[in-house]
Amino acid sequence: MSNSTQRGIIALFANNSVAANLLMAFVLIMGTVSYFLIQRQMFPNFEINYIRVTASYPGVSAQEIEETILIKVEESLKDVTEIKKAVTDAYRGGGQVTLEIDTKADLPEVLDRVKQRVDAIASFPRAMEPIKVTQIEFKQDVIGMVLSGNTSLTELKTISKQVEKELLQLSDVSLVEVSSPPDEIGIEIHPDELRTYDLTLDDVVSAIQKYSANFSAGQVRTNTGLVSIRIENQYYDGYEFRQIPVKLGANGSKVLLGDIATIKDEFTEGQHYFKFSGENGIYLTVKATKTQNMVPVAETVKRYIEARNQTLPHGVQIHTLMDMTYYLNARLDMMLKNLMQVQFWSRYCSLYSCVFA
Repeated sequence: MSNSTQRGIIALFANNSVAANLLMAFVLIMGTVSYFLIQRQMFPNFEINYIRVTASYPGVSAQEIEETILIKVEESLKDVTEIKKAVTDAYRGGGQVTLEIDTKADLPEVLDRVKQRVDAIASFPRAMEPIKVTQIEFKQDVIGMVLSGNTSLTELKTISKQVEKELLQLSDVSLVEVSSPPDEIGIEIHPDELRTYDLTLDDVVSAIQKYSANFSAGQVRTNTGLVSIRIENQYYDGYEFRQIPVKLGANGSKVLLGDIATIKDEFTEGQHYFKFSGENGIYLTVKATKTQNMVPVAETVKRYIEARNQTLPHGVQIHTLMDMTYYLNARLDMMLKNLMQVQFWSRYCSLYSCVFA
């Protein structure tokens, strides 16, 4: 069969070396440009159509969390048709409702509706923390590090908060998560002191609830809907609890909580603490959003760690435990090697075809 009777794209390029070379050059140029401009992440991005409603009510049992908070949230969202499924999780001191949203729905619009429905609930317990309604976003781990040292966990937690703030101020860093045990205020009442001041445990509990609590002050109707009003007066520091008056005298004298109790700023009992080489440690993770390249994020954090270790207190250091760009760069290096091989063989075949044309 003669060449003139052959049809198809292969025959076209076989009979036209100029077109074949131009196509090859175009593919090589676009491949090289894409290598340097491609978004570099460990895993492909995907949309997460989930909304999370989180409630915090310290010291309350899981059953009470469910009955006083989570069931009310579920009831308020029953007629939101875009919700495909709701999963409720109650635990001591808090709970959450995870909502799966229809992929065809407008997620920001549904998020606003959920916030409005939750904010309109006026029968939540007065002492609970404000409910948070957030969209679950796609995040990837970039670098995991541990702040460790031969010092107390309390001091390490203070330093970790400062490190977190400094990391978030870096140009390429948007997300930082700190894994540390939650704080807890321990109040140990002295029975002898209660008898001395003619007090009961109920008196002490009433005083704490009166001076350290968030209060709901009702709602105000506006043109855009109902606005909930709250008084934020919850104490979080041991010093503030020590100043709570549990008894007032006729002459203006006071019996403070610190006079009849030992108040400790500690961590929640039963929590597992992080250890690194036998020393106390706090784990921090730097994450990347779906629009960020992992490589510049990691490089910025590494420079920060190297510089920050020079200024940390004696015996305290930041150690890198996990660097996902190590695996990402290995994949990119493999892509680059494949690209170079393609260029070599393409040029070789091009020269070969020119010689024997």
